Amino acid sequence: MPANSPWSRRNVALTGLLGSVAAVMQGRGAIAAEGAESRGPRRNFRLSPQEVAHRLEIDDLLTRYTIAVDDEQFDLLDTVFTPDAILDYTSGGGPRGPYPEVKAWLARGLSTGSPARMHMIGNKQVEIDGSSATVRAYFFNPYTRDLPGGFEYSLGGGFYNHQLVLGRDGWRSVELYEKRVWREGYPPKPHPHNARSDEYWEFGAPARPRETKP
Repeated sequence: MPANSPWSRRNVALTGLLGSVAAVMQGRGAIAAEGAESRGPRRNFRLSPQEVAHRLEIDDLLTRYTIAVDDEQFDLLDTVFTPDAILDYTSGGGPRGPYPEVKAWLARGLSTGSPARMHMIGNKQVEIDGSSATVRAYFFNPYTRDLPGGFEYSLGGGFYNHQLVLGRDGWRSVELYEKRVWREGYPPKPHPHNARSDEYWEFGAPARPRETKP
């Protein structure tokens, strides 16, 4: 194509225009980056394939917990918790103690009265730091129990707070704190957890009233 042809002149002009646009965008990008840096570090929510795999495994762990409790497959909890884990159900009126003791308490308390349960796990906040992680998972837990002449029910919701470690067999919980936020109790008497929880809690310590400073 001749150098002075209309198409040649058009290509030169288009190349110059694209170069100008690129220069402007680079300048804007540098200004935006400088502004973001001046505002402090911004968290990156992009997940690597490995992080996605970890989160899927943690999601399965949370599901196994609900199946173990709802179907009374309590030995399945051995794939959720480490043998030396601490479980804390004080927010709902239960115990805080080593996993084997609390597992036995769950088996006794949840196997009476022909109960029916159907845990639902909702929103999950997962923070992974190397081979450890913390999880906050919303739960909704309907519970019914057959009684002579009728039945009683309870509806409840709150958070499962887990501290997890990554070991040879995958992710396991070393500490669970169930925080009861609300509960509608067994009729005809009101349930003691019919109000919003006002507890203070942290990993490694029992629940205590919120006005108590750590």
